[in-house]
Amino acid sequence: MREERLHVMFGMWDLADPYNQHIGVTITSLVMNCSLPVTVHLLYDENLHKDSPGYRDNQEKYRQLEEQFGVKIFYHHIVLPNYVLHTRGGLGYFSPGWPPSAFFRIFSPDLLVDLDWIIYLDGDIVVNTDLAEIWKRRLVGEEFAVACCRDHGPEYWKNSRLRYCKKVGIPTEGYFNSGVLLMNLRKIRDDYTIVESTKEILMNHPDLPLPDQDILNIIFANDILFLPEKYNLPAGLDQGDCYKSSCVHYIFCEKPWRDIDYPAAKEYWKYLSLSPWGDTFEKIYSTIQLMTYRAPLDKRVLTGSILNLRTFLSNLLRRGWNDVRGVKKLRW
Repeated sequence: MREERLHVMFGMWDLADPYNQHIGVTITSLVMNCSLPVTVHLLYDENLHKDSPGYRDNQEKYRQLEEQFGVKIFYHHIVLPNYVLHTRGGLGYFSPGWPPSAFFRIFSPDLLVDLDWIIYLDGDIVVNTDLAEIWKRRLVGEEFAVACCRDHGPEYWKNSRLRYCKKVGIPTEGYFNSGVLLMNLRKIRDDYTIVESTKEILMNHPDLPLPDQDILNIIFANDILFLPEKYNLPAGLDQGDCYKSSCVHYIFCEKPWRDIDYPAAKEYWKYLSLSPWGDTFEKIYSTIQLMTYRAPLDKRVLTGSILNLRTFLSNLLRRGWNDVRGVKKLRW
């Protein structure tokens, strides 16, 4: 009998990019909490920095993930059309333009032709629950294009954003976050022309604030199954201990690898220390150093991280390496 495996997809624009570390953390957390064996599909542009040390180093770490956790990783080369590459969306606090990898999920039905279903995850997520539970939703006979969680954004949108949504046809009722998606690839291939629809939307509305997410909401507005909030729980909102049994999504600008006291940061650091990107002190040191350099001045002073990095690291070691590896809670 063919082994049942959970298939999950990530969009990684460049295998040389340091962001691969965060995807590695997401994969580590996923496989450590999943009751099914996992197959990972990495969508990327293989032409970028292919001969660089970072490219080869990340590939080696993904190989170590396979060996350590029994996960299977497949690489899928993708080239995006120019109308996507030239898209310039943007909320004020994002850099101009949009990460091209954000659009990979839109092109996945035609790229992953051997798969009928897949789970898509953003790379700024820690999975503290068993995703096999939502993977089984594909067996219940319900017809839906995507299963997803409601987005908290509409609760906080300004009137200008709401007026814009009405103007271009972005639904505000039932608006979903696209960071965690169970995608019915077969239905999408059969019932939608998602690539053509994306091109038309971008041509008519090149200034979409959240282009990839807005597009998916426009296309699938009436073909959604909503999942419990725990499968896409925003960090940064006061969620108490719910982080321990959910998919923690670091949706805001600050991230746990940038902000010393970011909500649920310990969840990220725990799985980083268990992944090939942080399983030795030498590896995790560079992330700690980068984080302290990025910290706001008041936090640098409070932690002594920049003014006295040696003291900061000594204190970290004094707490014990087991704290960082998740035996105890990590406290900054």
